[in-house]
Amino acid sequence: MATKTFSGRVDPKKLEYADAIAKREEGVSFGQYCGTELLDYVCATGTLPRFGKQRTQADPYSTMRLLSRIHA
Repeated sequence: MATKTFSGRVDPKKLEYADAIAKREEGVSFGQYCGTELLDYVCATGTLPRFGKQRTQADPYSTMRLLSRIHA
């Protein structure tokens, strides 16, 4: 299977948090998890997933916790 690498600028603490959850729950890095789950979702629906806006700017991890519950 052909693969393609992509990257972006992210908050390192948020990535560390997401990576820890992905490794704990799925046994893969966050990048590997997203590369599979997000791509499968986009191909199945033809759209990007829509997530509500974060509740507060004071808690930048609220969306990550929400995503971890959705995909648990």
